[in-house]
Amino acid sequence: MTDVADQPHIEQDYEDRAAPLTRDRRGVDAPDGSGEQHGQVQVRDRASASRYEAVIEGETVGILQYERLRDSIELIHTVTDPAHRGHGAASALVHAAFAQARRDGLTVNPICPFVESWVNRHPEEADIVAGDGR
Repeated sequence: MTDVADQPHIEQDYEDRAAPLTRDRRGVDAPDGSGEQHGQVQVRDRASASRYEAVIEGETVGILQYERLRDSIELIHTVTDPAHRGHGAASALVHAAFAQARRDGLTVNPICPFVESWVNRHPEEADIVAGDGR
């Protein structure tokens, strides 16, 4: 199991979550610099749109669509801007989604082929995968 300190913190919508916030009411980044960084990639949860967003230098460069159910989350589709592929944005999205699912006590149903391949490369995360556990 990963140490809690190693798990990403996800920037969250003000309107969507009552948890500690990293964005103010106007959607502006908090001045304390909070939000998970994966190299140069910051990940935020846009719960109102059911997606995680990867942001580099203020620009959204990738998304991971999800559907949150009662006891699980389905990771449906990952998209990365072609100009930013290979910079770790998609992996950062999946890593953050798994960390959030683990914190929330959810199982993960990887529908997206990229997410499935990520789980195959990170078997230490397979314990929360729904079904066969990979």
